[in-house]
Amino acid sequence: MNFGKCDRLVTLQAPQPAPADQFGGAGQEQLFSDVAQVWAEQKPGTGSEALQADQLTAVQQSTWQLRYRADVVPTWQLVYNGATYAITGVQEIGRKAGLILTTYRRG
Repeated sequence: MNFGKCDRLVTLQAPQPAPADQFGGAGQEQLFSDVAQVWAEQKPGTGSEALQADQLTAVQQSTWQLRYRADVVPTWQLVYNGATYAITGVQEIGRKAGLILTTYRRG
């Protein structure tokens, strides 16, 4: 992997437990907190449309390559330039040389 191509500073975020609502139950909104800022290379993928909650929604897939981190899991999300990408897959490159993150962005 050529880390010289990692020209985008992205933020990795992990989900946090939702705060309790007024009745003591778990809240509805999923909250995320920043874990790290790392340099990554974006490889744009395909775009498509999908029905979500009976609405036609645009979905943009892309992959990101970055240095290896042992803590990244598919429940995390990636934020770049104000856009949030849900991580759907984490693949190791070689023997801990790097990671390929498969993501999608709804728009």
